[in-house]
Amino acid sequence: MLLMGRQREFSEQEVLNAAVAVFTERGYAGTSVADLALATQLGKQSLYNSFGDKRELYLKAVDCAVEQYGPLMFAMRNAPTGLAAVEMFFAHLIEQCSASDVSVNGCIVSNGLLENLPDRLVHSHLANKWQRTHEALREQVERGQKDGSVTNHAPSLALADVLMGLMSGVRVALRAGHEVARLNQTVLLGLGILRR
Repeated sequence: MLLMGRQREFSEQEVLNAAVAVFTERGYAGTSVADLALATQLGKQSLYNSFGDKRELYLKAVDCAVEQYGPLMFAMRNAPTGLAAVEMFFAHLIEQCSASDVSVNGCIVSNGLLENLPDRLVHSHLANKWQRTHEALREQVERGQKDGSVTNHAPSLALADVLMGLMSGVRVALRAGHEVARLNQTVLLGLGILRR
């Protein structure tokens, strides 16, 4: 893509990745256009011309972050059992959370929901992304109940709710300084609910 004025090419993916990192670290309200310009190395006008205002860029950054889970979702659908798919999800989560890059170890969706932003469009967009993860986990719970790998026959909705809570807890525990071995133990015990 060619920017008017600056006359230089830039990678839209790299710009969005930089925006994801800033929004994840500072939150939507705590991020200024100047912060985004500095992180992306683009002028404010160039950002506006190419990505719209701050809200539009945020929504695109959220989409960008969620799209990175595509390969994981594909792998989960191809896991041998529903339980194996859920275990794969949490193994990936711990690996992600222990990364040094804030755009990887944080979650722009969780952080955004915790901000409780008054913008209805932004909140709805974040809630829909959260729901997609919930639905992916619920799908695997139901598959596990059918293939016998999940022996707890409580409603899949409730079990997926528990898994989403476990996911959030793992993210917070990492920020609190818990080591990977401890997180693995937490997940092992948490997933035990699926075998009751």
